[in-house]
Amino acid sequence: MKSCTADITSRTRTLLRTALLSVTAVACSSAPPAIRAPIAGPVVAEVRAAPGAWVGQRVRWGGEIVGTENLAASTRVEVVARRLTRDGRPIDSDRTAGRFIAEAGGFLEPTQYAPGRHVTVVGALAPAVTRNIGTHPYLYPVVKVDTLYLWDEKPDYHPYPYPYYGYDPFLRPYWYHPFPYYRPYYYPRRPRYYRPYPPRYPH
Repeated sequence: MKSCTADITSRTRTLLRTALLSVTAVACSSAPPAIRAPIAGPVVAEVRAAPGAWVGQRVRWGGEIVGTENLAASTRVEVVARRLTRDGRPIDSDRTAGRFIAEAGGFLEPTQYAPGRHVTVVGALAPAVTRNIGTHPYLYPVVKVDTLYLWDEKPDYHPYPYPYYGYDPFLRPYWYHPFPYYRPYYYPRRPRYYRPYPPRYPH
């Protein structure tokens, strides 16, 4: 029974891993080719250090949206830059090279391009602008966007088979049923008792 339980557990983990990789592959493959293609351009910190030297340079940047501002003929999206994967998706991380502004033509819905969403843009660098973050003046590189991609939010990943309702220390794997005596194919662990003394029964 132990080997059977281990085999079921192994197969469950394999199926979950395969499903997660499939979701990731679909998400990456849905991005347009311009977003997936790398560009050997400067990073945000380099442009902030010498903004005039990079005007006109094409870049592929991405990160987490901070805010969206609609203008008369364009939309400015403020982004905290993140490192990108090979396919151009921003990586969840606390590390950043700074902030930049992505300026796209037309109207972008602020509730869709909302704070916390991830975006990747491709375009040419325009002259930088200075804005305040609180009371601190901050120099923003500006990207004139010709390709913009808003990434889907990542699905929640459950490390245990779904649905699950909690943690049961007597069950393998850690499924928990709302009915305490219904555990198909899984059996509770038997507690181990250690006897530091000889058996009490005489031979």
